Amino acid sequence: MSMLARFNQTIRVTGIVILLFAVGCSNSNQVDGGTQAQSLFDDNNPSTDTLKNKDSNEAGNQPTPSPTPTATPTPSSFSNAHMASSLRTVSLRIRRLQPDTADMNAINAAPNYETAKTAYDAAIDRYVGSTQFAEILREYFKDQFGVGASSVPADDEPRNLAIYLFTNNRSMDELLTANFKIVNGAQVPNTDTGAPTDWLAGILTSKPWLARWAGNNFLFNYMREIARFFECYHYPDNDNFYSWDLETVAAKYRVRDGVNCHGCHRTMNVRRSAFYRFDQNGAWRTNPGNADNIYGHEQNFEGSPVREPLTPNGEFKFLDIIEKPSQYGYQITQTDRYHRCVARRALTIALNHQAGSPGQSGILPYSFDQNEGEIQLLDRWTDKLNAYERKWKPFFVDFFKSLDFLNNVLD
Repeated sequence: MSMLARFNQTIRVTGIVILLFAVGCSNSNQVDGGTQAQSLFDDNNPSTDTLKNKDSNEAGNQPTPSPTPTATPTPSSFSNAHMASSLRTVSLRIRRLQPDTADMNAINAAPNYETAKTAYDAAIDRYVGSTQFAEILREYFKDQFGVGASSVPADDEPRNLAIYLFTNNRSMDELLTANFKIVNGAQVPNTDTGAPTDWLAGILTSKPWLARWAGNNFLFNYMREIARFFECYHYPDNDNFYSWDLETVAAKYRVRDGVNCHGCHRTMNVRRSAFYRFDQNGAWRTNPGNADNIYGHEQNFEGSPVREPLTPNGEFKFLDIIEKPSQYGYQITQTDRYHRCVARRALTIALNHQAGSPGQSGILPYSFDQNEGEIQLLDRWTDKLNAYERKWKPFFVDFFKSLDFLNNVLD
């Protein structure tokens, strides 16, 4: 049974717990610091007050629970064997190695839960910081970014930045805002494209990524890849996030040769203006003109981008017009959709879910919206990741030590 299936199975227990509580029974779980442990589906958890994406539940996508649910364990009920099994799961998942013998011996020989948990926690700290986990993430980012598989060292630039941020405990936001690149594990100025420093935006202005995805007339592939990796949705956008109202899209972008074009153009046009100074090879264009305007963006006689008005009075929808990639990257990092997307990616890796996990083919991570328990899990750990400022290393350490993980590892 997968860990997510175990999460889903626990839903059935909720009704039993509520019934026992109603007749006077109580359950007080204690964790290391003496605070009350909150189950994945604890209604008293303040982070689960607001449930998101309930439409998928109402659409009938909720999995059928197991007919034989088991009670949710408490820390005091965790045996040494359970803690050893949990460490084995983590080690195989993020190192692809059996746990170290010394760690297993320390857990199995522990006289009580507190001692076993101390040994487990120390091993988690080392495993998350291991070179093996960093290498697994390198492969993950190569697959997700779509570059880095060639023999050209420069093509590794995007995933080198991602691994640098992870290993140095820096925010993953810098994938969208950094004005440097990583060479031999160190920061150096990114002069590959020739763009001014204030235009640089992490991998958005990485020459390999630009050359891989930006080489088409309307920049559609590039906008799609940004949306898929950083916002976890398939292009085009349908929820009015950085998109024009349909009636304001120029007529030539609405229907062409019988094809409705507005679905993509209403979201693509407002974004792609940030990239009009880069050519299809990712190089900076000092004086772009209409003849070089490969993105189809309208320009005035001075060569400056002209944006379509949102209203007949010529008013723009956004106070902060997207002029540069650096503005676009920063604006993405401020959105809840990005925050939840980064959390979805980390949880998908931690739970080894087949969609979007290392070694799997999925580009989008698992949705975590199939039932209320999954939604609560994502809500809770999005909040935790935001508290860490989207730093993945402490997130993984915290998750593998948490009751959300330990409660749902099968012995």
